[in-house]
Amino acid sequence: MTKSAFARHIGSVPSRVTQMLADGMPVLPSGRIPREEALAWIEANVNRHEKPSEGDRARLARLKADLAQLDLDQRSSKLIDRAEAERTIFEIARAERDAHLAFVARAAPVIAAQIGCDGARLFSALDAAMREHLADLRDPGALA
Repeated sequence: MTKSAFARHIGSVPSRVTQMLADGMPVLPSGRIPREEALAWIEANVNRHEKPSEGDRARLARLKADLAQLDLDQRSSKLIDRAEAERTIFEIARAERDAHLAFVARAAPVIAAQIGCDGARLFSALDAAMREHLADLRDPGALA
């Protein structure tokens, strides 16, 4: 077969056939390509690289199983939206921060009256201490 005819026969282009000839595909002295020998060479040298190995097939099967499990978990509401979870956590943390700061504002005058000290100075000291404590809570490494 000619190079062009062989390229059409295998569903390729003549330039790819030229590459395969350079890689060792059999060719007759006349430049024609022996069909059966060339097909056997392609099977042994080209298609072998395109077939997935056993490890590739096993990895692909695991990935498909993981995707199926994720799809099932999502459909059965076992998964949550990350952005929504982060928004919720932020809102809870903000509410807790506000509650701690409000406690200082409520407790400072009561404590000042009980121990007989300046309420504004006590509030200022407690507020600074509470804000420092809240800043420490933002950095989990600082608590260790």
